[in-house]
Amino acid sequence: METHQKEMESTQKQLDGEKERMQASLMAKLEARKQKKNVAQTTNIEEQPMSSEDIKQLQVLIDKKDADFKEEMRAKKGKMSNKDYQRVIDKHNQEMSDLQNMLGREKLRMEQKLKDKLAARRRQPESAQSQENQADAEVKALEREIEIKMANLARDAKQLRPLLSNEEYDQLLAQHKKELLALKNQLDAAMRKQKQNFEDKLAARRAQRKRMENEEEERKRLQEMLDNSTETLTEEELQDLQQDIKHYDAMVTNKIHSQQGKTSKAQCDQLISEHHRTMDALNAKLERQRQRMGLALADKLATRVSRDDTFDDYSDDSSDATEDEDELGEMIDISAISATTTLWTTPTQSTVLAVVPLREEYPIRRKKQLYTDPAIFKHVDAHAIKLAQTASLVTQPSFSALVNELVRIGTTELEKVRLIFRWITAQNCEEMDLADAVDDTPLGVLKGLYYTKITFSTLFMRMCRFAGLRCVEICGCAKLRGYQPGQLVTLKDYSYSHTWNAVRIDGYWHFVDCNWGVSHIPGSVTFDPFRFEYDEHYFLADPDVIIKTHFPNDASWQLLLQPITIEEFNDAVPLKPDFFKFGFELQSHQKAVVDIPNGNLDIRLCCPPGFILYCKISTVEGGREVSLHGIHFHQYVFIHQMAEDVMACYVRIPEPGHYYATFYAKRQFVDGELNLESQTEVCKYYIKNYAPSSDQQPLPISPADHWGPIGASNAGLTPITHTGGVIMCQDTGDIDIRFKRTQKDLKFTHDMTGDSLTEKQLALYTLQRYVDDELVFTLCLPQIGRYGLHISTIYPGLRHPVHLCSYLIVMPEVRPIVQPFPPPPTGEYYGKSVATSNLGVSTFTHPDPFIRTHDNQVQIIFSISSKVTLSARFLYNPPRCVDLSNTLRHEFNGGSVTYFITLNQNGYYHFRVQGKDGSAHGIPFTNLFNYLIRKE
Repeated sequence: METHQKEMESTQKQLDGEKERMQASLMAKLEARKQKKNVAQTTNIEEQPMSSEDIKQLQVLIDKKDADFKEEMRAKKGKMSNKDYQRVIDKHNQEMSDLQNMLGREKLRMEQKLKDKLAARRRQPESAQSQENQADAEVKALEREIEIKMANLARDAKQLRPLLSNEEYDQLLAQHKKELLALKNQLDAAMRKQKQNFEDKLAARRAQRKRMENEEEERKRLQEMLDNSTETLTEEELQDLQQDIKHYDAMVTNKIHSQQGKTSKAQCDQLISEHHRTMDALNAKLERQRQRMGLALADKLATRVSRDDTFDDYSDDSSDATEDEDELGEMIDISAISATTTLWTTPTQSTVLAVVPLREEYPIRRKKQLYTDPAIFKHVDAHAIKLAQTASLVTQPSFSALVNELVRIGTTELEKVRLIFRWITAQNCEEMDLADAVDDTPLGVLKGLYYTKITFSTLFMRMCRFAGLRCVEICGCAKLRGYQPGQLVTLKDYSYSHTWNAVRIDGYWHFVDCNWGVSHIPGSVTFDPFRFEYDEHYFLADPDVIIKTHFPNDASWQLLLQPITIEEFNDAVPLKPDFFKFGFELQSHQKAVVDIPNGNLDIRLCCPPGFILYCKISTVEGGREVSLHGIHFHQYVFIHQMAEDVMACYVRIPEPGHYYATFYAKRQFVDGELNLESQTEVCKYYIKNYAPSSDQQPLPISPADHWGPIGASNAGLTPITHTGGVIMCQDTGDIDIRFKRTQKDLKFTHDMTGDSLTEKQLALYTLQRYVDDELVFTLCLPQIGRYGLHISTIYPGLRHPVHLCSYLIVMPEVRPIVQPFPPPPTGEYYGKSVATSNLGVSTFTHPDPFIRTHDNQVQIIFSISSKVTLSARFLYNPPRCVDLSNTLRHEFNGGSVTYFITLNQNGYYHFRVQGKDGSAHGIPFTNLFNYLIRKE
C-alpha cells in the first residue's frame, strides 16, 4: 500500500508539473501575442490563430486565475484600504475581460474554420462540365495568386526593409520563396488535372457511343415485335413483351443517370427527352395490342353471357369449361376489357377468380420506405378532392372518363394508387342526391356504392385495374367498430365479414382499406370535402400491422412468412391506428385477455419521447369507473417512466371482477407549443381479476395518471435529484427536489395533495425558490402517509397554469415536531428580486435564500457597487415577528458588505435586505433579498 501510495503521489506530482508547464507555455504565448500586436497592426500581418488545445487551456487558466483571485482577496480584504482594494478589483476585472474577449474571438474563429471545412466537404461538382470549368478556374486563380504574391513581395521588401534586421529580412524572403514554390506546385497539379479531365471526357464519349449502339439494337427489336405481330398476342406473350420493355426502360434510365455528373445538364436533358419519346411510342404500340386482346376477351365474355345467364353462374360451373374458357377465367380483368364495357356497377365477382400471391412476391418494402410524410401527396390529394366534388362529378360524361382524368397527373404507380384512394375516401354519399343517377356515370357508381351494390374494395380494385395497376380484393373478417378485447371472431360469423384490397406498387404488394379510411367530420350539414378527415393508417398498411385487425380467408394474403391462426388473431391486443402512428410497442402483455390472481397488474409499453400516457379502468358490465367505496379507479393507477422509452402502468384493482384497461396517449407538445387536443385511444385490455389488491390505499389526487418528471423537459426543466416517479424518504429530514432551469422566462407553481390534509394546509410545508439556474422545492411534511407534489408552469397567453409533472412522496416516518415554513412578506418571495441587477448587487456567499444551520452565527456577503445604499431587517420566528435588527452587525470592504447574524434560539428567522441608489435623493428603498434561516 505504501509503494502504491508513493507511486500515486509521484504520478500526481508529474501531472501537476505538466499542468504548470502547459499553463506557463500558454502564458508565454499570450505575452508574445501582446508584444506582436502593434507590429501586426502596422504591417497588416494576420494574427496567428490558437490551436484547440490552447483554447481549452486558456479556459482552464481563466477559471483558475479567477478562483485564485477570489480566494486571495478573501484573505486580504481586511488588510487593504478601500482604495487599494477597489484598484486591485478593477485591474483583475479588466484582465479577465481581456482574456474572455480573446477566448471568444478564438472560439468564433475555430467555429468558422470548422464550418468552412464542412462546407468544402459538402461541395461537389454538379457535372463533368462543372469539373472542367472548376479546373480552368483553379488554374487561372493560381496564376493570379502567384502574380499577387510577387507584387506583395516587392511591396513588403520596400516597406519593411528599414524596420527589420538582416536576419529577419532574409527570413521574410525565404518565407515568400517557400510560398511561391508551393503555389507553383499547386499550379502544376491543377494543369495536370485539367489535362486528365479532357482525356476522361474523350473516353466517356467513346463509351457513350458504344452504349447507344446497344440500346438502339434493343429498341429496334422491340419495335419489330410490336409492328410485325398480325395476330392477337396471348396474355403470357404480352406480359413477356411488357417485361422486356420495362427492362429496356430501366437499362436506358440507369445509364442516363450514370452519366449525370459526367456530361452537361443539357446533354442529359436531351437523352432523357429522346428516351421518353421512344418509351411513348413503345407503350402506345403495346396499348394497341392490349386493346386488341381486350376486344377478343369481350367477345368471349359476350358468348359466355349469352350461353349462361350470368357471369357468376358460369364461374360456379367452371369445372365443365373448355381450355379456352379456363384461359379466360385466368385472364379476366376489368383493365383488359374495353373502356366502353359497362362493368363499373356490376356486383362483386366470384371468389373463384381470386389471385393467390406467390411466396417470392411477399413484400420486402415497408410503407416508410415509400414515404414518411403524407405532405408529399399535397398536390395529388388536392387534385383527387377537387374531382370528388359534385361539380366535377356531373361534368364527366362517364365514370371511365373521370378515372382517366383522375390518374392523368399520376406519374408513378404510387401516385395513381394515392389518387384513387383519396378520391374514394373523399366521398360522402349520405349527402348526395343519387335517386336519378344513371349507371356508369360518376354519380351512378356512387349510387351503387351507397346501395351496397358494390363495395369500397370492389370499386377500388376496378379503378386500379382500369388505370393499369395490379389489384385484388381480399375477403375475410375484421375486428369491426365496437369490437372489444375478449370477443371471438370467426370466419363463419358474417357479422365480422369484411373486404379490403392488396395493390401492387413497383413490384411489391401493399394493403389498402378504403372503407376504414373514410372518416367524415360528424354533424356537417352540407358536403364539404375540405372539412373532412381520413385515416392515413389504412393506406399501404404493412402486413404485420393490418393483421392486428384484418384476417383474410386465404392465409397466403397475410403476406407473412409465418402466418398466424384465427386463435392467435383473437388473442392479440386490439391496437388502434394511433398506436402505430405514434410509434408505440407492446413490451409486457401481448395477449388481450389478462388473468391476475391478486389484483395487481403491471403493463409496460415502449413509448416514444414526448408522449404522455393515460389509463382508464372500467368494469365490463355497466362501464363503472369508481369502486364500491366511491373512489375513482384512476387513483389506483400509477404510470411512470421505467427507462428512456419505456412506460410502466401499475394498477391495483380493489375489487374482484372483469374490467377493461383502456390506454390513451397524446403528444404533450407540438412544434414547441402545448398540445391542447384531447388524448386518443391506442390499445385496450380485458382484465380478469380474481381477488382484491392487498394495498387498498388510493393514491393522492393528481391532475394526470403519470408520475415522475415526464414532460418537464418541454418547459426547460431537467431533474437533478429525482429522475423517478416515487420519492421514498429514508429519514425524517427535509426533501429537496432540484431541477436545472434553461427557460428563464417561464414561471412555475406547485401544489400538494395528501391523504388527510387539505391543499391549503400542505402549502405551509412546501417551499419553492430559484437558486441561480435551478428550481428548488423543499418539503417538510408533518404526517406519515402518501403525498403528491404537482408542478405546473404558466405559459404566455394562457389564463391558468398547465400541469407538467408530479411526484409520489412516501413518508414512512416524520419528526416529532414539524414547524411549517413561514411565508414571505405579502407580495414578495424568498430569493433575490429583479432590482438587484439594476443596482449592481449580487450574493457572494449564499445564493440559496433558504439557509439551514446548527451554528450560532451566519455571515452573508454581498458584492455591491459604490453608489448603492443598503438597509437590513432581521426578525425571529415570523410571522410573530420579534424584531432583532439591533443585533445585526455589518462591515463594508470596498466592493462588498458582510452581515454578521447571531442566532440565539432554534427556529425560523427572516433576514431582509433593501437598497436604493445613494446618489438619487427622495427615492425609497426597494426590496433586494429575502432569506429564510432555520437554526436547528
